Amino acid sequence: MTNDYKSCEGCSARSHAVGFVLPEGDPASCDYVAIGQGPGQTEAERGIPFFPGAPAGYRFGAWINRAGKPRQDLLITNIVWCWLPKLSVEQRKKVPVNKWGNREPTMAEAKQCWKRHLGPLLKKVPEKVPFFTLGMAAMEWMLGTRDSRRIGTVNKFTVESLDERAG
Repeated sequence: MTNDYKSCEGCSARSHAVGFVLPEGDPASCDYVAIGQGPGQTEAERGIPFFPGAPAGYRFGAWINRAGKPRQDLLITNIVWCWLPKLSVEQRKKVPVNKWGNREPTMAEAKQCWKRHLGPLLKKVPEKVPFFTLGMAAMEWMLGTRDSRRIGTVNKFTVESLDERAG
């Protein structure tokens, strides 16, 4: 995986991000792609997406275990790779946050991370490999909708369609 994140200045998130989490898994040989909105504090501290000891990681692990898919068969990543720190109660009134208090990435931040990191990564995934989104921001970026009924569903995408969305 590339180390260009150390000098990444592609979006507003990186300027105040606390941690950066690289994807886990092999894009060329994965069976599925799991895409979340962004790492949380524990993931940023450990450097592992959906770290099993973190709240979202615990739920993710239980979900893939029920589905019979070991972690090593998946590519696990996020639409943004920086941890966007928790917000104060006052700040939460102004921007969307998840139930753990982390703010959702903006679509401008997702575009920048797509161009620099996620897009090139997903171009290495064979076209037949399905993906599923975990969270509203990931679904909005990958599918272009905030229809909550589609969270956690298996979907198909084309990298070209997301390249177009990123401009």
